[in-house]
Amino acid sequence: MKSYSIDLREKIVAAHLLDKMSIGRVAANFTVSKSLVQKLVKQQQIDGNLQPKQRGKPRFSYLKNAETELQHFAGSWGTVIFKSPIQKEVENLKCPPYACEPL
Repeated sequence: MKSYSIDLREKIVAAHLLDKMSIGRVAANFTVSKSLVQKLVKQQQIDGNLQPKQRGKPRFSYLKNAETELQHFAGSWGTVIFKSPIQKEVENLKCPPYACEPL
């Protein structure tokens, strides 16, 4: 369901707070539920704005920085777990030790 416009939200809150209309009367005039009017009045008093809240859960990934953390952990042990494609290609060249610089 789409959010109500900010203009309508402001009119609802103004009708209750400025015009001193009851929540039931405001709900009937704007054809919205009483709980919406209560929610908007409370949001205006607490947050100071009437912006719609973001819907849904925020997405979080435990693997977002896993590669960097593992490389840091492996670096403290003196080994490399992950190799970039370029590092793999250099190892596959099989050039003599004096010609290839270690990475």
